[in-house]
Amino acid sequence: MIFCKFFLHFKYFEKIFINTDLFIPGIISRYELYEGTSMVYSGTELTFSMSDRTPYTVYTYSLKACTKVGCTSSINTTIRTSEAPPENLRAPTLTVGGSNLVRARWELPQKPNGLIVFYELSRNGTLVYNGSDNRFDDRTVAPYRIYSYIVTAGNSAGRVSSPPGFSKATYPGAPDNVSVPVLTVLSATTIMAQWDPPALTNGIITQYSVLYDANQGQDMMEVPVGTQRTYNITQLRPYMWYEVQIKACTSSGCSTGELARVRTLEAPPQEQRPPTFPSENIAARSILVTWFEPAIPNGLILSYTLYRRLVMIVAGQIDSRGPEKIIVNTSSAQRSFLDTTVKPYSKYEFRVVSSNDAGSTESTWSMVSTLQAAPENVYPPEVTGVHADKLEILIKVPEMPNGEIRNYTLMVSFFCCQ
Repeated sequence: MIFCKFFLHFKYFEKIFINTDLFIPGIISRYELYEGTSMVYSGTELTFSMSDRTPYTVYTYSLKACTKVGCTSSINTTIRTSEAPPENLRAPTLTVGGSNLVRARWELPQKPNGLIVFYELSRNGTLVYNGSDNRFDDRTVAPYRIYSYIVTAGNSAGRVSSPPGFSKATYPGAPDNVSVPVLTVLSATTIMAQWDPPALTNGIITQYSVLYDANQGQDMMEVPVGTQRTYNITQLRPYMWYEVQIKACTSSGCSTGELARVRTLEAPPQEQRPPTFPSENIAARSILVTWFEPAIPNGLILSYTLYRRLVMIVAGQIDSRGPEKIIVNTSSAQRSFLDTTVKPYSKYEFRVVSSNDAGSTESTWSMVSTLQAAPENVYPPEVTGVHADKLEILIKVPEMPNGEIRNYTLMVSFFCCQ
């Protein structure tokens, strides 16, 4: 028996040092160090250093100690690397909200490398915000000017600054405090937006525009709607989140209000692919059937229904198909089923139906053949003719051949009476 334990020493955010402390009745021929399931070291040294690890990430290690007789594994040990300065912070997104308002929003660094504890926002080199939020309304700007903003994110190990983001020119005498739209979901593809006039119109409103994210946060679609204060946004995707805001304009300029967010209703799923059959799981009396989620679920998939039908083949061609029957109803988490009710050397077709709260969609049929098995219910031979020097024997095809019969073997016993 080999007893072993090992210690992980954390030094830098990208390095991990490992020492062994072993009590082993025998001569150790090697140690094997595993990170997760991957071996990262094999040798006789009692320490080992690993570099190029991801900052602020949990790693799991185990150690094997081996003699010429065998190996013994330690229990798993976990360690988290230290934080490192964050990296890759994008420039803030800037929206002009009026003649004296620029709204700044920003995202986490692409590589936070730890817990972000503060943000700093600078405008033209002057600090205007320090806190933990990821947005700030800058109300100290002057009309009709362009501003440069840089956001800085920091954790316990350091900080990173974004490239500058430039606002559009603030508006001269544009409306202030444009209202947030009230959104009503009408269907899976339509949202109705309604809004009030700005709190401070600063003139006669000449135009409203509805802005919404047509590509899920990548681009904002702008639709001028005149002076009406209601608009139906159509041709949307089912069960998706959309952000909507209102732009109000006077003859002197325009202002954009805050975002409102809503999700469209569900619709029946689309593009359900047919089932597949892993070749290693096809037997004579069982088939493993697997399938994927619909390419466009249009909501939360609640269940799957698996159907099967028998295919009759005559002279190498499909002659007929039997009635389809439900094999199993499963939850959305189960996307495979082992069918043990099939017969040997038979062809079947399967299809799957996926369902959500709005409806269902079915896949096309997918064909599979079971393997051959030993024949069953073999008939006894029938003597059809008796002669002095021969017997005529009739051999019938087994009731259940379970495959292609390649040969018959007739066993004959001789009896002699005195």
